Amino acid sequence: MIEPSHVLKPVRHRLAQCGVAAAAGLAFAGLSLGALTMASGPARADDLYRTEYDISIFGLSIARSAIETTVNGANYNLNGRFLTSGLARVFDDTDGTVHVTGSAVGGKVVPKSFDLAYKHGRKNKSTTIRFANGNVVAAENQPPVKKRDPWVETSPQDLLNVSDPLSALMIPAKNGRAVCDRSLSVFDGQTRAEIRLS
Repeated sequence: MIEPSHVLKPVRHRLAQCGVAAAAGLAFAGLSLGALTMASGPARADDLYRTEYDISIFGLSIARSAIETTVNGANYNLNGRFLTSGLARVFDDTDGTVHVTGSAVGGKVVPKSFDLAYKHGRKNKSTTIRFANGNVVAAENQPPVKKRDPWVETSPQDLLNVSDPLSALMIPAKNGRAVCDRSLSVFDGQTRAEIRLS
């Protein structure tokens, strides 16, 4: 069962304590930090959580995101929108949406689907990932990823027991310290990463 954290401040503290913000360079993971953390125990039906982020550097806004997460029993459904903002739009005009579904099984978050669609400049791009029991069963990028040297293909073994970038940040834990002592196996549609929290 999923029980969402009721305050965002401790969530940010836990993530900062683990160094996730610096380590999670995966696409859009930084925009979703703190969207939802879970602990074992029963959840109320249809809990809805809305979070908004304004990411700034030296006081200048560079990105914004809004995330709405619905938790129903052991299932989660996340919808988000993100865009570059302020001066950053001059250099990188990106606007998109993300939809993620999954559930908590045996104290572990298990993703079911990850759908990312965005416009970067004048180009429309999308990433779709489907999971079965924590394993990637389908992944597609449109347009296809340009493979540059040195490109290393992911093997079927690499795609077992992984999460999408947002589900990976939903960490079942009883306290802040328990969040940190683990590795996150993440696949974003093209890159497979192992992120160690300490």
